[in-house]
Amino acid sequence: MTPKNPVGAGFKPAPTMNVGRHDDGGKRIPAGAGLKPAPALHHRRSIRLRGYDYTLAGAYFVTICTQARVCLFGDIVVDKMRLNAAGQLLQAAWDALPDHYPHVELDEFVIMPNHVHGIIVLNSDPAATTTRHGLPEIVRALKTFSSRHINEQNQTEGVQLWQRNYWEHVIREESELNSIREYIQNNPLQWEMDQLNPAKTSAEDAIRGNNDANPAIRGNVGAGFKPAPNPGAVSEKGGFETRPYDERREA
Repeated sequence: MTPKNPVGAGFKPAPTMNVGRHDDGGKRIPAGAGLKPAPALHHRRSIRLRGYDYTLAGAYFVTICTQARVCLFGDIVVDKMRLNAAGQLLQAAWDALPDHYPHVELDEFVIMPNHVHGIIVLNSDPAATTTRHGLPEIVRALKTFSSRHINEQNQTEGVQLWQRNYWEHVIREESELNSIREYIQNNPLQWEMDQLNPAKTSAEDAIRGNNDANPAIRGNVGAGFKPAPNPGAVSEKGGFETRPYDERREA
């Protein structure tokens, strides 16, 4: 869809802190930690930026990946994404989000064979009388609505289509917003080199002799997500750090 430009107003900078993975107790998890399944994975707590209110007005960059990185939504053909029936249902679920959440505005969005990138804008609605849902609820709704319709179509009731985790980034300024838009638009052009492309990942694992090559293992802990756009493309203040969010308690 064509992005709506006047969304730069009301951006709230994320709190100044070391950016990375955090648990709910505020303890920072060192970069690179958690790439192997933790012994007590079923006890892992939700991970997001400590102290940040994800119901605040502003723009959020999210990446969501399919379970085990299975390609479900179509194919890249001549650098363009061609959606299959499941991809079309996913697009419809994305387009319908503002119907369920009036404070949501949709910006740039792309469906890739096994993941999506999108910008979700939460607008101010001081006159609203209904509950104001935050980013985790909006992402959960996208997963739920799309899974329900795709499973109904495929007659695969109850199959988990999405990874439990997703990755989010609070967009801080207009220049950063525009750079992320460009990154999303150009995503199909980069598919052959995409870290989420199973063909590329399998080849690299074979070369390295990686014993942890199973995407169902690596994907289940949030590893292997493609790097966010080149931080050099925006100001130092607006570098694209992303954080994983664990929905286990909300599933």
